[in-house]
Amino acid sequence: HGPMIARPRTGAARPGRSTPALMGGHAAVDDEHLSGHEARGVGGEIGHRAGDLAEALWGLVGNLTATTIDPPATLALHGKAMMVRVNLGHPALLHLRTATPVATRLVRPGGEPEIALHPNGCSLDAYLPSGTAELGLRAVSGLELAGSAELTATGLTSIDEGLGPELLLPPGETRAFSFTVTLEGPVGVGVRADSDTVTCKLLDSAGRPLGSGVVLMTKLTPGEYVLTVHAPARSAPARVRPAVVGIRPPDTGPPPEVIRKYLELATGKSEASAATAARGQTPSEQEETEEAQPGESEEPGEGEEAPEPPGGAR
Repeated sequence: HGPMIARPRTGAARPGRSTPALMGGHAAVDDEHLSGHEARGVGGEIGHRAGDLAEALWGLVGNLTATTIDPPATLALHGKAMMVRVNLGHPALLHLRTATPVATRLVRPGGEPEIALHPNGCSLDAYLPSGTAELGLRAVSGLELAGSAELTATGLTSIDEGLGPELLLPPGETRAFSFTVTLEGPVGVGVRADSDTVTCKLLDSAGRPLGSGVVLMTKLTPGEYVLTVHAPARSAPARVRPAVVGIRPPDTGPPPEVIRKYLELATGKSEASAATAARGQTPSEQEETEEAQPGESEEPGEGEEAPEPPGGAR
């Protein structure tokens, strides 16, 4: 089972009950929300829609002293909850791994909290924009944090129109790609993979989700975007290639061979001349080379004496 997510429902409040699994009995949550909460794992990464319920499940975090972490790093877990600050210096993908159950609270720069429960150990992959992000970890079932947390980061791979580079994606791992949209309009993104379990997620430059699946088509405005590709933990390694269509207008110019002929007319140089120049010869030097090939004799010109034969005989 992947991390669990509880989505708040708008409307009148109903009597609630305590949730010792998360807060040791300190939070009250609607029965319907708990019984109907969604548990889904998109590559081990769960985004939680921010709301009062999420903050109630997390509890008070204002009293925590944040520690600055510079991945890669190993964090010793202790106490009921911990808070760390992460500044990667540039947009990148943060990876958090723990062997013990935890709840996480991620706040990107300028963003809202995203809270998730990881009952079987944490495998969280989260895109972080530039700036300082806050990451909280809290014990579950009224216990204390134990063990350690591994934090690493990987950069984004820039991609353009068409298929991106192929890579081998291990089980339970996520990779992120960035692309630029220059004109407003429909843009298609997706992933080509040799496994039907691989999924992708589209984010804006701030990390807000815009959609997920295998293939997505959406209208985008000019700006930077991120495409994450994920393989589930219980799957085989997959060969994947990200794909983007629609970020460049179709080429309506003449074919390459027509362009080449116009260039030859404009410059007075043909492909042969270009090849000669590439060998470091001028056209006149090329002509001399062709006229005097090795092993060929030359007749003496007018006014020139023939060379003496060997032995001085005439």
